[in-house]
Amino acid sequence: MVSIHFFNCNLVRQLYVCKIKNILLLIFFILFITKAKAQFPIQQVYDVPYYWYNDNHNRIMIKDSFIYEGGSCLQIRNILSGKTEYRWTNHSKLVMLLPYKYGNYIYLKDNSYIGVYDTLLSDYVNINTGPSAISNVNSIGISPNGNIWAGGYQKVGIFNGTSWQYYPYNGNGNVKVINDTSAYISGNPFIYFHNGVFDSLFTMPQNTYFRDWDVDSPGGLWIAGNRKLIHVQDTVVTYFDSTNAPIGTELFRKVVVGKNGHVWTCGDKGNLFEYDGANWSVHSLMAGFINIDNFNLDSLSRPWVIAGGSSNLYWGMSIYVWNGSSFNSPVYFRFMPYQDIKEISPNEIATVEGVFNFGYNFQVTQFHGNPDFPEATDVNCFRRYSQYSSNQNYPYGTHTGIYNSDGTVAAGLDTSMLPNDTVNYLLNDYGSDYICTNNGLLVYNGVFYNTFNSSNSPLPSN
Repeated sequence: MVSIHFFNCNLVRQLYVCKIKNILLLIFFILFITKAKAQFPIQQVYDVPYYWYNDNHNRIMIKDSFIYEGGSCLQIRNILSGKTEYRWTNHSKLVMLLPYKYGNYIYLKDNSYIGVYDTLLSDYVNINTGPSAISNVNSIGISPNGNIWAGGYQKVGIFNGTSWQYYPYNGNGNVKVINDTSAYISGNPFIYFHNGVFDSLFTMPQNTYFRDWDVDSPGGLWIAGNRKLIHVQDTVVTYFDSTNAPIGTELFRKVVVGKNGHVWTCGDKGNLFEYDGANWSVHSLMAGFINIDNFNLDSLSRPWVIAGGSSNLYWGMSIYVWNGSSFNSPVYFRFMPYQDIKEISPNEIATVEGVFNFGYNFQVTQFHGNPDFPEATDVNCFRRYSQYSSNQNYPYGTHTGIYNSDGTVAAGLDTSMLPNDTVNYLLNDYGSDYICTNNGLLVYNGVFYNTFNSSNSPLPSN
């Protein structure tokens, strides 16, 4: 028996219309979610607190679970996983780093060079300041409209994405942006800059020293002045010290204002002080001998503190995170460029990113690599010294010759006679250098080279 099915055209039409409605509903839902995210953004933080080489505090910038270490080497560590996730290779002589839009960063390098690091492209976008550039840039800032500000010797510059506008003044201070048209400039006196006009604002009292500063949402200026914490709002100046704040014998070395308006400050001892606009609270780290190196606030306005056991060396560095009521158990903190190691000398490590010098407790003290010394990314070996040598320099061999750790031509080696060849091994013994290359063994006695290979010696190969 054959069963015959007749299609109901009305039913097909209804299903088709229903499908179209579902698609339109889905599109509407997506648009609604997109709009809702624009109005009520999901927690994704781009406004990382600034990094600033100030006093000894040059180790920290925080983006929630990420810690950025500065100084001579900038690295990122995810505290939750303990993994060093990225190391920025263009950070030699880095003075200041600021978060920019789309997750990128604005950086000031060597007090003379401002650029943008594009994290998505892993590339650097240079900002050409032109012939009228500021001769010595002390600091940079970013206004809400995305313009880049630079403060330095007798000039303030503003970059609108295309060109620089310069404003000359008699001074040489750092810049702290308030809004799109105004900023503070440090100095003696401090200056309020607004719409191209410079007004004297405030002079630090005696026995105070400018250590750090921040700006609150009403535009008030907070200054950590070592012996005093100073708040300047328009023409009203308020001082905090041991007479009206619970600091005891502490000093004011660092000040950061949270998004909730609370002001956090510290000296170098193991206490953080929180001011909510009316009352002070003291938050102590877990051991009295702890010395604070630096701290900053995450997106919840909670401090992350880097502290160690000695005010001079900061050994045993750990991270203490405030959970809203107390500090969590410390997480040991030591950045070390341990990935992709190619060669090691007594105080240097060569990786695919360059050459890292390290000192006490394996803290990175210097870095050489792109773009300043590209040869440092091509290290095959460091020079070895026998027990008969007291020379402590460790030049390295590359695929194109021998260089010092700073990228210059190695001292003590007449490189004009060296072939442009791969250097696989370096040894110094009894004052002579032995250089293993792909074309044979070169021996340099300080005057001339002797070349040994399979044609003139018992060497089995070159």
